[in-house]
Amino acid sequence: MSDAPPTLSLAWPSADLPAALGDGDARRDLGRQLPGYLRARRWFGGAARPLREARIERWIPLDRPGATARTCLCVVAAADDDGQTTEHQVVLALGEPRDDGRRAVREGLEDGGCRALLFDLVLRGPGGRGSGLTWSASGSSRPPPTRAPSGRGASSASSRATRRSSSTGARTAAPS
Repeated sequence: MSDAPPTLSLAWPSADLPAALGDGDARRDLGRQLPGYLRARRWFGGAARPLREARIERWIPLDRPGATARTCLCVVAAADDDGQTTEHQVVLALGEPRDDGRRAVREGLEDGGCRALLFDLVLRGPGGRGSGLTWSASGSSRPPPTRAPSGRGASSASSRATRRSSSTGARTAAPS
């Protein structure tokens, strides 16, 4: 038995991570691997909680304009057995194909080149838009603005109660 932390991998033909995340089957494949991966990460505050599921909900490419996007800032929703869902921002980078045809998916902040890219994009980057996220050179990442619901009895996900954990910065949505 190995003590190595769990890794992520993806069966995807190209190095284009946003395209892979846009594919429902590929995104679900990563989602099945995320609970073990998250629990093994030092920064993940809920290591003792059993995770029922995890999924990538939103993402934005972080590579330089004109380059194949191998790196994305992803918002991962992790649900535990008690029905609590927390959101975590994770930078994922897609690697080269392995012998088994799958590509390694690694935490981008563990790579010096990725850290340099992020620093450059935050300071000088043009900003960008992804699947459910926008960002600007000021360094903020947030969901794009949405219209408020109208009419009596209208509700939205943003109207659910949330709390912010001071230790991890994760947002926690109360079960509905």
